[in-house]
Amino acid sequence: MQYRFPDDPLRITTENLKTMVPGQWLAQKKSDGWRCPAYRSDGVWTYYSKDGNRLAMPPETLRREFEALAWPENVAIDMEWMGPRCSSTLKGQHSFRLFDLIYFGNKWLGTTGFQERHARLSETFSKASKGKAHPNVALVPILHGDLLAAFEKEKSDPLSEGLVIRMASSGLVGSHKSKSKNPFWRKLKYRDVHEHASII
Repeated sequence: MQYRFPDDPLRITTENLKTMVPGQWLAQKKSDGWRCPAYRSDGVWTYYSKDGNRLAMPPETLRREFEALAWPENVAIDMEWMGPRCSSTLKGQHSFRLFDLIYFGNKWLGTTGFQERHARLSETFSKASKGKAHPNVALVPILHGDLLAAFEKEKSDPLSEGLVIRMASSGLVGSHKSKSKNPFWRKLKYRDVHEHASII
């Protein structure tokens, strides 16, 4: 498997959100963590950062917990490493939050829609964990229904920054050479209000 830079979402406003049809667009919590795509090949996991360089590694205890699950070979998972930016809220506890599937069975999933990728990730994680709950390794669920109401609810979670909203049928950009925005991935944040937002 060849490393691909993870897709970035475009920043939007609540006005954009009002035009998005639930079902066509699917939301997930945007956690206040560090992006950490993980690739498994020949039994070895490699952890990347958003820019492809891992300067700080997730704690060994967390990596052991993640790697102890019965993962299939040649799989890559996009996830957030929770801990470095919210250690006080988490009382020093670190965790992984899995939200997308990049490769499966050595196959790049760039042409597969997000909803299908997430369903496969959910099934793969369930089999890997044998149905057991793992507080430090968890799947980020899809939030259905009223997207604006879901966004307002996120404001009460200290570990959330808002929502990432993806078109259900959206594929992946995943460039080998440079980071790029996915036009069908949108983020709506209630923090960092000075970041540029687009009207799409």
